[in-house]
Amino acid sequence: SIVFDFVLSYEALLFATLTAVLAALFVYFLRPTFSTMIDYFFYRETYLYRQILLRFDTEMGTILSLDELANRMLSVIVKAMNIPRAVLLFQNETDNNFVARYVHPEGKGITEDIPTFVQGNPIISWLEKENGVLYLNQIDTMMEFRGLWHEEKQVLRASGLDLLCPLKSRGKLVGILALENKKSRKPFSQEDIEMIKGMAGKAGIIVENARMFDALSQQQLQVQRLLSDAIHARESERQRISVDLHDSVAQWLAGASYQAQTVEALLPEDGNQKIREQISTLENTIEKSLKELRRVVVDLRPPALDELGLSHALRQSLGSLTNEGIKCSFSEEGDGVRLSPEVEITVYRVVQEAFTNIRKHAGASKVDLKIEYRRDKLTVRIQDNGKGFDFARTMRNAISVGNMGLLGMRQRVTMIGGTMEIRTRSGGGTLIIMNLPVKREQEGTSDEQNQSISD
Repeated sequence: SIVFDFVLSYEALLFATLTAVLAALFVYFLRPTFSTMIDYFFYRETYLYRQILLRFDTEMGTILSLDELANRMLSVIVKAMNIPRAVLLFQNETDNNFVARYVHPEGKGITEDIPTFVQGNPIISWLEKENGVLYLNQIDTMMEFRGLWHEEKQVLRASGLDLLCPLKSRGKLVGILALENKKSRKPFSQEDIEMIKGMAGKAGIIVENARMFDALSQQQLQVQRLLSDAIHARESERQRISVDLHDSVAQWLAGASYQAQTVEALLPEDGNQKIREQISTLENTIEKSLKELRRVVVDLRPPALDELGLSHALRQSLGSLTNEGIKCSFSEEGDGVRLSPEVEITVYRVVQEAFTNIRKHAGASKVDLKIEYRRDKLTVRIQDNGKGFDFARTMRNAISVGNMGLLGMRQRVTMIGGTMEIRTRSGGGTLIIMNLPVKREQEGTSDEQNQSISD
């Protein structure tokens, strides 16, 4: 027998062990790469199809419209299958017939030769019942299609379509994927069919989700239109009342004030002093009433809002706090363009309500109002250094007694698709932040301003 008599040194043993460990780690971490390379070189077609399906499956959650589905799906199929054209057919809203809605590649008149599949057509009946693909060159030999007219078969042949695959959601036919012959004239392989069916199955779910999303969007638009109409109706009524008060009651009070002054002037110098005092009291009462009426008229429909825009109207409204000894500041960022009437009046009303709360409850000595105009958003910040309040308890009390102060402010903002945040604590002041989507009425420019309002 042969006996190997040798002893490894410690260094050699350590080197061999480290080499083995490194080799094992190298193989372990690169195994996915090696596996991918093997799949690509030896099973290339299957590998590519799997990658396409994987990407499409990953993108499913982000597709919310039929346009997006067609854009992502058809181009991939045309490229992967090497076919001249792929078509997606969906039902018309009027007659529920399936018509070509999307074609790739696009081109003028490219859908004119695509047949319309009417309800009751044997092809539609077959696609509703079956889950597989339908080869159009086989319809002459299949019993299910004996009801097709000769002219219908000619239209199908002239279209160049070779294969139809149903798009289904919960067993209901929601669309049809139609493909032309391959450019190579080779038949579709089993891998082709599996990929087509896989994408069609996922597309059916997307179609149903897209329709639900579209229906929800339409409902939201309808709600927004109704809310906009309600806001316009309410503001029109406010404007009418404002004009009526200005043209009638305000004029009567002004006339009564002049008459009282005339009566006082007609009294003899040595006339009854008590009468003079009563007339003077009457004049003061009329003057206060006229001043309050003018404030109400302005609040009902501020002329500055219609004539000069939101920023000027808010600056003017902030001046009422300044007149009461509160230090106020106003700042504006971005282009102060005119916004839609519902946005402007909503912001104005909410800011007015906030100022009323500050005046009555906050005990603040300082108020900051800031407006930020962005391309698609308007942000309004109202901050005071008052005594603040317990927000949760205040909201509970408001709900229980039906007080619409804070609730009404938030409801107004929500009605036009905005959000309102209130940050406050007892003894810590209050910050109100409104974010509203905007649609600009007309372009305008305004330099960034930071203006302090004082007495």
